[in-house]
Amino acid sequence: EPEYGPAFTLSGEYYRQAGKPELALEKLARANELLPEDDIAWRQRLQLLLAQQQYKETIEVGKKANQHVPEDAFIQFFTGTAFMLDEQNKEAESWLERAARAPARRPFKSVVYGTLGDVRANLEKHEASDEAYELALRYDAENHNAMNNYAYNLSVRGQNLERAKELALKAIEIAPKNAAYLDTVGW
Repeated sequence: EPEYGPAFTLSGEYYRQAGKPELALEKLARANELLPEDDIAWRQRLQLLLAQQQYKETIEVGKKANQHVPEDAFIQFFTGTAFMLDEQNKEAESWLERAARAPARRPFKSVVYGTLGDVRANLEKHEASDEAYELALRYDAENHNAMNNYAYNLSVRGQNLERAKELALKAIEIAPKNAAYLDTVGW
C-alpha cells in the first residue's frame, strides 16, 4: 500500500500542536518527499525549524522547497529570515526581496517588508532600510514591530528624530507590555 502524502502533513500538524516538534518535523519531511508540491507541508516544516533555531537546516530545506514551490512568499520569507538569523544578511536580503514580490496578503507583506528593513539596516543600507520600513507601515499601519525597529534605527543614526519618536510612542501604544519598545523610547 503506497504512503499517502497529505496524511503525513496532517500528522505533522498534529504533532506540532501536541508540542512534539521532532515528530512533527519527521512527518513533514516525509510529506515533502511524497508530495513535494504541497506548500503547506513545506511552510510548516520551515516554521518549525525556525522555532527550533535550526537556521542552517531551515536554509537548506528552504532552498529545496523553493525548487518545488517557487514564488511562495512564505517559503521565501522563512528562508530569508533563517539567513538573517544566521547573520548572512546579503543572502537574507535577496530572499526577502523575492518574498516581497511574491503574492501575499497585506499583513504578511508588512511583516516581510519590516524584516527586509531590519536586514538592510544590518547591511547599513539606510535609505533602502527606511523605504522597506515605510512600505511595511503602508501595508499595515499597526505593525508595531516595524515601527519600533524603524524608530530605533532612525534614533541610532540621529536622523529624523521626530518621526522616530512618533513611531516609538505609537508602538508602545499598540503593545504597551513590550519592554524593547520602552527601551527604544529611552534611547
